[in-house]
Amino acid sequence: MSWFGKKSSPRSPNRSDRASVPAPALASPAARRLLVPAELGHDARPLRVLMVCTANVSRSPLAAALLSRAAESRGIPMDVTSAGTRTTGHIVDEAAQAAGAELGVHYPDHRPRVLSGELLATHGADLIIGMAREHAREVVLIDPAAFGRTFTLKELVRRADALGELPSEFVTLDSWLDALTHGRDHRDLLGQNVRDDVSDPFGRSSGLHREIALELESVVSRLSTHLQAIVVRTA
Repeated sequence: MSWFGKKSSPRSPNRSDRASVPAPALASPAARRLLVPAELGHDARPLRVLMVCTANVSRSPLAAALLSRAAESRGIPMDVTSAGTRTTGHIVDEAAQAAGAELGVHYPDHRPRVLSGELLATHGADLIIGMAREHAREVVLIDPAAFGRTFTLKELVRRADALGELPSEFVTLDSWLDALTHGRDHRDLLGQNVRDDVSDPFGRSSGLHREIALELESVVSRLSTHLQAIVVRTA
């Protein structure tokens, strides 16, 4: 069994697991040198982002709805969708939808779908965001080449924060990903880690759903500030 197939012991989340993204260490000068300035032009296209969780009923559809709203409010061209790593038989998580509605996002027509290589190649062509390390691992198991564009939500924001001020108003997506992954190792996706994982509220209290929704809103807002500087060129 490869290290990606290793199973970690389940652990009940507690309040500390749902802490916001911690302050990052600054990225190395070598990572920053990988950033390539870009200009907006007719050859730019919307960023395609795929959010991933376990059943695609709680965390990932809510995170996708929140990111879509943040992108729209900032004028960022972006297509955001979601998928799950497992088929569970659940259709919707009404508690998650209610928590999202309290934050002003609505996705009543959402239906869960299962992660596949085709989804990774299309909807996740630019960026794949897992709600926890286990989801990022599943992505890389399906498509090992996706490692360089696959992160947990908190890891992605932490690494983007660490890059600090960009060398220009806009940078290319490829160079941004190269800078984010400079010095990164597959072992960074092993196990569970409170600084990377968003806890699963499914089947739990409405209060926990609200707490997770607020956490997602906060981290997604931080992510959107970084993504507004990213330019995706057509092939």
